[in-house]
Amino acid sequence: GELPSEGDLEEQAPVASPGLPAVRGGEAQLPARSVGSFGHDSRTCRPCAWMHKTAEGCRNGAQCEYCHLCPPGELKRRKHQKLLRRFLESKQAKAEAAARLGDSSPEAC
Repeated sequence: GELPSEGDLEEQAPVASPGLPAVRGGEAQLPARSVGSFGHDSRTCRPCAWMHKTAEGCRNGAQCEYCHLCPPGELKRRKHQKLLRRFLESKQAKAEAAARLGDSSPEAC
C-alpha cells in the first residue's frame, strides 16, 4: 500500500475554529442538539463540559441535560463572569456596610 500524501490528509481531517462547527470536505458538521440545548438562543442554557473535550463529543448525546450548541470555552467564560460578579457584589456589600457603620456614630450625651 501507498501512504497518503500530506494533501490527502488535509482534505480528510476536520478543520475547526473556536465557536464554529468542524468542516469536513466542505460540509459543516453542526453539533447535535441535546435536551439541555433548550434555552440556548436566550442564553439560559448550561454549557456541556464534555462536548468539546474529545473529537467524539459528549457521550450522553441528545439525552444530555447540558447544551451542546455553546462554543468551546463558554463554560469557562461563564464561570469567570459569575466569579467576577460575586466578587463585585461582595465588595459593594462591604462598602455599604462600612458606610452604614460610619453614619451611625454614637451621639454625644
